[in-house]
Amino acid sequence: MKVLILGAAGQIARMLRKELFNETVHSIVLYARDSHKRLTINDDNREVIFDGDFKDKEKLLNAMRDADLVYINDMGDDKSTKTIIDALYDAGVRRVIAASVLGIYDEMPGAFGKWNKR
Repeated sequence: MKVLILGAAGQIARMLRKELFNETVHSIVLYARDSHKRLTINDDNREVIFDGDFKDKEKLLNAMRDADLVYINDMGDDKSTKTIIDALYDAGVRRVIAASVLGIYDEMPGAFGKWNKR
């Protein structure tokens, strides 16, 4: 299985990467901004790094090539999310796991936003 981790330099994504690397034999594709400064390869036979932005559909498509599963570490930006979804469809990826934190940017208004912040 080939797993693509979008936002691979993030904290949760790093934990996922470690778990996948230690507990499986899956190929792991790491995608992040400034990735070569923020990530290092553990095993050239199992891991590859792509440097890119979530708004760059062509880079996303290259990273998604032959991926069986895509993990998305951040879905906080509507334009980026749309670009990722479009690329997923174009690449034919059928398995996606997305993680996001509601209210991290104080975008939740009213009483629910106050409750969520607590």
